[in-house]
Amino acid sequence: MFRAQNPFDDVVAKATDEHLTSENWQLNMQVCDMVVAGDDATARQCISAIQKRLLHRSANVQLYALTLTDSLSTNCDKIHAEIASRAFMQTITRLVTNRHTHHIVKQRALKLLREWANAYKSDDTLGLVQETMHELKGEYYEIDDEPVKPAAKQADDDEELKRVLEISRKEQEAAERAAAAAAAATSNVSAPTMSTAAPVPATPASDIKSAQPPQQAYAPPQQQQQTYAPPPQQTNVFPTHAHTQPQQPAPQQYAPQQYAPPQPRQPTYVRAHYDFVPTERGELAFSRGDVIRVLASVYEHWWRGELRGMVGIFPVNYVEPLPDITPEQVEQEIAMENTVLAQAGDIDRLLVRLRQIDPTRDNVTDDDELQELYQKTLHMRPQLIRLIERRGPSSTG
Repeated sequence: MFRAQNPFDDVVAKATDEHLTSENWQLNMQVCDMVVAGDDATARQCISAIQKRLLHRSANVQLYALTLTDSLSTNCDKIHAEIASRAFMQTITRLVTNRHTHHIVKQRALKLLREWANAYKSDDTLGLVQETMHELKGEYYEIDDEPVKPAAKQADDDEELKRVLEISRKEQEAAERAAAAAAAATSNVSAPTMSTAAPVPATPASDIKSAQPPQQAYAPPQQQQQTYAPPPQQTNVFPTHAHTQPQQPAPQQYAPQQYAPPQPRQPTYVRAHYDFVPTERGELAFSRGDVIRVLASVYEHWWRGELRGMVGIFPVNYVEPLPDITPEQVEQEIAMENTVLAQAGDIDRLLVRLRQIDPTRDNVTDDDELQELYQKTLHMRPQLIRLIERRGPSSTG
């Protein structure tokens, strides 16, 4: 009369709870241990509990359920037959083809399906996984290879060291030229004393990683003075002639040049070219086609941006820059925004009319005023979407 409770329902529900902030690997391993300790019926009960979670409305629950299934596939051989069963493959197909399923969940399911197909290809009894993958790939979705996620670090140490040494060499040459000119302008100064000048030392390689951009960390001493003075190594060579020196040349003539490489300016907005699923805290999740507002460049290959009120870092090779907006476009968008705001009253009137309608006795198709308000609101929809995507949620809230 009553169906026995599935012993995996509770532990699977905890392992895939929608309020989790990350995968609970302790519970995932507990589920794996339960399957390993049981028989084929145990594996069937476990997959049955996971299928219920895959059909949950929350995308978080679905992602955690997929991760749990992959953990079972890796650690429990007896679960392979249940994963390759027609019932479970139909659940995966339903998940991928459902238009309400989040795109990230679909991509995750397709990616795992491809991994399972490669892992099971030597076993003919598990061929339904590969068959399902080919059906979904050919009929519904294209399984794209995502770009390689760059490492979150600064430029390569060797390249940075070469650049710093080159800057130091040029600073030394400029200092020697300035000292030679100062010595030539000084009376009774012998030329060989120029050889006593010490070269400008380069910054140690161990300090490169913690240094600020080169133009700040390796600026020559002459650039920090208002008037020109020889390098510190030269000032003590001729103490008796310091009061007899003529007026020094203009600083522009001898000041060393800045040799810092130009820093690329990041775009204001970028469009996501691929889906990006964060793997570490502080990363910004987005889907293909999302428009992200760039806030800063924090690493060589990572930017910080804002999307739908969320701020985080993301890899540069997952996005493509959008052209900067021109003053004319700014004026056009301001005019469009004013037009939309001027028609905001029509939206309020439409909402009021809709609340007053009684579905049992009113026919909305015969209400001319209601239809007119609806058409006006529908006409504003593309402009609203464009403003939200361009300016971000912070400007519309």
